[in-house]
Amino acid sequence: MAHVTARHTRFTIDEVERLVHAEAFGDRRVELINGRIYRMAPQATPHMAAISKTNRTLVQVVPASEWLIVQGTLRLDRYNAPDPDVLWLPCPVGTAARPGRAGAGSRAPSWTDPG
Repeated sequence: MAHVTARHTRFTIDEVERLVHAEAFGDRRVELINGRIYRMAPQATPHMAAISKTNRTLVQVVPASEWLIVQGTLRLDRYNAPDPDVLWLPCPVGTAARPGRAGAGSRAPSWTDPG
């Protein structure tokens, strides 16, 4: 007997951002992985403490030419925007730490401010 399954809808980052702004998820945090929306579990105290300790440690060694981002969304491509606890990235060209203009072929990941 054949099974019929429903197709999954593959969302883009722009679509998910519109849903978030429309408060479709209420106060729940979500992330986009391979076009699928996943609810994120609330952070318990041990998790928040680990993030805080990691941030305090890394902020002492990250050079000014790089970004240390806590709780930011990493936009990898059209269908992937995970929310890692900590991001350590080179500063993008065009920021105060790296003046200049990004080339048309620039494909560096970008991040989204969670606020």
